[in-house]
Amino acid sequence: MTSPNNPYQPPSDIDRETDRETQMVAEDPTYLDPGDSAMLGVWPVVLLLNTVLPGFLAVQMCNRSGMIGIGISVMMFLVTGFWICFKFPRVGRGLVIGAGAMSLTQLFPVLHFLFGLLALGFAEAVGLIDTVDFDEGPADVSTVLAGFVITTLVGGALAVTGLAVGLVLNWLFRSKAAESRGGFHTAPR
Repeated sequence: MTSPNNPYQPPSDIDRETDRETQMVAEDPTYLDPGDSAMLGVWPVVLLLNTVLPGFLAVQMCNRSGMIGIGISVMMFLVTGFWICFKFPRVGRGLVIGAGAMSLTQLFPVLHFLFGLLALGFAEAVGLIDTVDFDEGPADVSTVLAGFVITTLVGGALAVTGLAVGLVLNWLFRSKAAESRGGFHTAPR
């Protein structure tokens, strides 16, 4: 019987047990690394940064009811982000990193406008807003449901895009860090 606490056990068995435990922790997506727990505090800041351009546009298109729907949707994203960061810390790290990268794309907001136009088209198709004609002025988002649906569609598309970018960046930088430390630890087969 092998145990890391057995002082009479040969050192090679202890090393194999430690490597096996390290591998199990490395493969567990729910393991909360101290660096990952910091993402809980960073998430609200990143979410707020991602509302700058959409908030500016929303003020032009929404009345009070539409703004309430937007507020509900943003709160939903806040709570969902906290839940992801707490329950799946490595995915949460990817979400925060990717959302941070997406906030920088507001300087050249092609994706923001694309997702916004698609969301407005969907809202128009299902009857949440009147016909969108930007020659006559901005869209009229005048109900709580319309504000919620449009914000959720745009935010969801940006979040999924940011999550994909963040997971790739996280994987790349963690892979490089592991290589610089001498490679990944794997359990013996």
